[in-house]
Amino acid sequence: MPPRDRIANCLSAALWYASQGVGVVPMRPALAETASGKPSPIPWIRWQAEGPLRGSRQVREFWGRNPGAQLAILLEKGLAAIDIDRKHLPDGGAPAGFPVPAPIPGGYLESTKSGGFHYLLRIRERLDSTKAERVTGLGGYVDVFTGGLLIVAPSKFEGAPRGYAVMTDGGLPIFRTLREGLAASAPWLAEAWEEKWARSVSTASAHPVPRASRGPPTGTAGAGPEGPAADPTEVARALAALQADPAALQVFDQGARHLNGVVDRSMTEFWLAGWLKRRQFSEGAAWAVVKVCPHAKSPRDPRGFARFERQVWGRLRGGTNRDRSG
Repeated sequence: MPPRDRIANCLSAALWYASQGVGVVPMRPALAETASGKPSPIPWIRWQAEGPLRGSRQVREFWGRNPGAQLAILLEKGLAAIDIDRKHLPDGGAPAGFPVPAPIPGGYLESTKSGGFHYLLRIRERLDSTKAERVTGLGGYVDVFTGGLLIVAPSKFEGAPRGYAVMTDGGLPIFRTLREGLAASAPWLAEAWEEKWARSVSTASAHPVPRASRGPPTGTAGAGPEGPAADPTEVARALAALQADPAALQVFDQGARHLNGVVDRSMTEFWLAGWLKRRQFSEGAAWAVVKVCPHAKSPRDPRGFARFERQVWGRLRGGTNRDRSG
């Protein structure tokens, strides 16, 4: 476990990371205008070409010259981060019944400037770059990063409502595989990661439903993979309600997007289902609408309705979840 003074300032945190073999990257004190909304690396270091700071002497000399520098680390050599980013959810809050991972025993956990969380862990598994890119967007608000930069505590940026703060100052637990590490935090998270990776090939060529061909779908009897039969009249009303709401129609047509513009199928599905449930439409009608949305997740999953009922509607059933559309 790192010493308590690790959290005193960015210098002490940087020294601890360097002692663990983690690359340190200083950051601007102020929030810079970037496409992702993240502060860019401070201009005093060309880390892209020269590499991050690694030795304690480098770290001390740099912060000695630039005491106001903030801190990021380089996620490399099996270092992974679980990022719980609540601002991607409607009104910035997790919906009722939607689980937040628990701290990994003996591990490290910090809060972020937007009210989310970072978990750090090491994995022995070697992930290829393609797979690493596809472990983001779990559940619409969880990202798992195995590369790039991560801003860490105790950074505090000008213009941000809060800083990054240590919550549990444990070490960096080591797991054989990424799935084991995710399961140590929350079994559902490991399952969601497996689902997303398994779908990455099958959904890559998914064909959207042409707008002209959309219409009230007809459900099948029973509650198997295709879902329960839906009342065609109710489905027609649900589709009409979506058509009449510009924000809802935009999500249906274009998908719910992260700040970087990437569409997230899970978030799209959760948004639409929540919107319909708050307007008193039934599960059958919600599923019928989701099935014809070209950006939803469950219709393109082999389990179809079974996944929708368990992972989306089941969580919505536990409570209400407001969204920006009101």
